[in-house]
Amino acid sequence: MNCLIDCGTHYFQGLNKLNSIYHFDDNWIIYSFEANPQTFAESLKYKPQLNNLFHINKAVSTKNGIATINCDINCG
Repeated sequence: MNCLIDCGTHYFQGLNKLNSIYHFDDNWIIYSFEANPQTFAESLKYKPQLNNLFHINKAVSTKNGIATINCDINCG
């Protein structure tokens, strides 16, 4: 099985570009992380219909702990 870890989903632009190259199928498992809660909620509109895609509202880091995510409500 192939594995892809997307460490900053935003609106799935990068994942969609990679899908056009690699043609993700059931032989792939994809973990897609988006730390910003506002972007995560909005990105659900753009989530590709791929099997084995796990979209997670957390940050990726080399450290354990809690991080503060600064969000500007005027961005969108």
